[in-house]
Amino acid sequence: MAGNLEFITSESTSSNTTNLTLTNCFSDEYDVYKVIYGVKEVNTELATETRLLNASGAVTSSTYQHAIHYMAAGASWSQGGDVNNDKFQYTMYNEGSVGGYYVMYVYNPADSSSFTFANWQMASSYLASSTRVLMARKGIGVLKVAEAHTGIQVYALSSNITKSRLTVYGIK
Repeated sequence: MAGNLEFITSESTSSNTTNLTLTNCFSDEYDVYKVIYGVKEVNTELATETRLLNASGAVTSSTYQHAIHYMAAGASWSQGGDVNNDKFQYTMYNEGSVGGYYVMYVYNPADSSSFTFANWQMASSYLASSTRVLMARKGIGVLKVAEAHTGIQVYALSSNITKSRLTVYGIK
């Protein structure tokens, strides 16, 4: 993807929290945003999902659709997806004390006349039968609501986020 990255904002945590939320990071100044979520450490198995924000907060309506490919080193691959979900699912997974990263591109989030699209890829570690293997996922998705989205949130499903950072860049 050609273009210059321009830093917009970032948030990090070094103690237990259920989510990281970046408000007012999407505007009509950019059509495409690069979001990086880095996890340095987790205390337990942790799935982290992603939602967009509008003027009222996190969009939790069943209007997200996504498809993913999943691969584990030395194992098999699978694919899946969902329609009418309340989040972009399978955006990050961590297990053990090892972290990981995802990079997500978000398209037209501030355009109130179009849907917001995203694609992402993540890499982390997974304990498969007590053997640590590399895990990767690649996903695409759409939030089928024509409204302005102003921010992004990652949140933990079953545990707490411990050491991580969420960063947003605009692409010119």
